[in-house]
Amino acid sequence: MSQWKAAADKVIVAVDRRPTTTPGGIVLPEKAKAKVMTGTVLAAGPEAKNVLPQDVVYFQFDGSTELVPGTDDTSAVRSMHVDYVLGILRNTYDER
Repeated sequence: MSQWKAAADKVIVAVDRRPTTTPGGIVLPEKAKAKVMTGTVLAAGPEAKNVLPQDVVYFQFDGSTELVPGTDDTSAVRSMHVDYVLGILRNTYDER
């Protein structure tokens, strides 16, 4: 069971790490990084329709609030309104 609890129409997501350098070794400035992120849902509020824990989602970075900052060893955790979720990737073989 997850330690995270989301209220109402909120979703809590563990953000996938973004590359900070190109394959050639060029360091990417903050402005060059993607505004659309991916992550794994840790918790979804009861009003967050169609989003389940462990779904992989695309979301708008600008519409989310950082709850736990990311480090080299851990992913950042962000909270957002379900409307900022742009798409959901779900395993078709998963029996939910």
